[in-house]
Amino acid sequence: YRNPALEGKRLILVCDHGFSTVFAAAMLTDLGVDVGDVIGGFEAWQADGLQTGVARPYDGQPGHGPPD
Repeated sequence: YRNPALEGKRLILVCDHGFSTVFAAAMLTDLGVDVGDVIGGFEAWQADGLQTGVARPYDGQPGHGPPD
């Protein structure tokens, strides 16, 4: 299943330390999805002083809601 709202967009995967997303990004790439991951994960992002915020509450399956 592919969500039409994601067509033509790059997905960026982020996990805590950057390990899990490497494998997820590799699998999605093999499936033809335009995807990347953040090296070092959220910890590296935050350590570099990049902007963070509070996540929205999760209310369903990822990619099934309206685009942001």
